Amino acid sequence: MSKHFLFLVVCILLLYSCNNKNGFSLQQFDIQNKQLSSLIHSFADSIGKREEVPVIVLHHLDSFPAFYFVFAEKEAITPMHIFMNNRRIVGYIKTKSKDVIVLTTINSEYNFRSEFYKFLIPTIRTKKFDFIYFPNDMYCINYIPDEKGIPYPPILFEPNYKVYIYKNNEFEIYSLHSP
Repeated sequence: MSKHFLFLVVCILLLYSCNNKNGFSLQQFDIQNKQLSSLIHSFADSIGKREEVPVIVLHHLDSFPAFYFVFAEKEAITPMHIFMNNRRIVGYIKTKSKDVIVLTTINSEYNFRSEFYKFLIPTIRTKKFDFIYFPNDMYCINYIPDEKGIPYPPILFEPNYKVYIYKNNEFEIYSLHSP
């Protein structure tokens, strides 16, 4: 009887793990720069009650550290913001209003650390985000085929964004787009 029960439990666990979209556990980062902290908290607070997720993409613009702020639908973060744009997942920042997902365009961990650890540092805390996952069809997400059957990638349109660069020890607005 106990062998059958153990076998049944193992089968149920295997089925559950195979059918469950587990998500990713992301590492929490703490903000080290007061100006950046103010920008991030006001950004996260501005979302209000909307269901979108605040996202920050860290990269370089004109040889300066850049911070791209955008709101994204949960369903669009994995396929559009991570895989289609070839961005790395960094972690998240906890704010009073919403958790902010942090991505980067920098592929080298060494370059990322040397450029952005003066602004953000990792903690030992983690949190699971179910809406971030490794897609089964990451090379054909929502593609519409042309007349020959070759899929066109979808057009990415992010209507609201702000880009700040860190220059001369302060943040300045680099680009702003709002419809």
